[in-house]
Amino acid sequence: MCRKTGCAILTKLSYGCARKVSGNIIEKGDLMRSRKAALRAEIGLFIAALLLFCVCGAALLHRQVLEENKDPTIEIEFSDSGVAVTPYDPYAVYVEPETNRVTILQKGEYLLTGSAGEGQVVVALSKKKKVNLELAGLSLHCSTGPAIWVRSADKATITLAGKTVNFLSDGMDYAGEAIAENEECDACVFSQCDLDIRGSGALSVQGAYRDAIHSKGDLRIKKASVIAEAPYAGLHAKTVQMNKATLDLSCYTYGILAKSKKPEKGWAEADATSLVIEAGLAGIKTSGDLRLPQSNMVQIQSETPMDCAGTMQVENLPAWMQNS
Repeated sequence: MCRKTGCAILTKLSYGCARKVSGNIIEKGDLMRSRKAALRAEIGLFIAALLLFCVCGAALLHRQVLEENKDPTIEIEFSDSGVAVTPYDPYAVYVEPETNRVTILQKGEYLLTGSAGEGQVVVALSKKKKVNLELAGLSLHCSTGPAIWVRSADKATITLAGKTVNFLSDGMDYAGEAIAENEECDACVFSQCDLDIRGSGALSVQGAYRDAIHSKGDLRIKKASVIAEAPYAGLHAKTVQMNKATLDLSCYTYGILAKSKKPEKGWAEADATSLVIEAGLAGIKTSGDLRLPQSNMVQIQSETPMDCAGTMQVENLPAWMQNS
């Protein structure tokens, strides 16, 4: 019995020691695994932070390179004695000294200043390129064609610099390229593409040949003050959109003419715009819809104030329309 009892006790002691050793090994294994997991997490966070730093650094470097490579604004100053271009780039601007005609050949920003009794700005870009002409106290007359002539571009923008007044005028008889069969020039400001006029400055356009401002595409005037006189139309385009602008139009035929063969075009809209029109035949003529959300800001003196072929949406019908 003693022998059996001793063996049993020995067996239990051996089993207990084994369990204790095994438990210590398991606890140490769990600790090692948790430490490895924590280390992997720290390495992951470090790599993520490093990648983020590299991406941000690359973005900043890319932006800096773009700013350094950005084409500078070219200033074009007119005078009766000639045209000064700064910085001069023959690939961007071509000047004809005899006529003060400036041809812009590259996309970018151009600042137009000065005064000339005879001169012209012509834009001749690829049809995929855009141009911005900033007028800052420009006074320009062209007797043989448009004072500003956008012959080709994807889109042209005329920006009126703040606290400046700009004057453009043309002659009664066009000549040379302006009357070529494929050009159809008929306005003091004439554009073959979409034209935007914006800015806090003012623009006076004296059209003597036919229209004051004519875009063969869409015309948008935003936050700009424009005074226009013309024998035919003050504003002429496929669509005419005016937003927060101040317009004073005096024309023998139409104040605003929006005309297009496409049914989705030919509309005009004056939103939050002060609009004064004096016209012989019609104040506003459209081949599409006409929208005047704030008609109380509109004054029209004409034989026919509004000639709209589409739907006319006029809110707050003014007295002059009720009596017309």
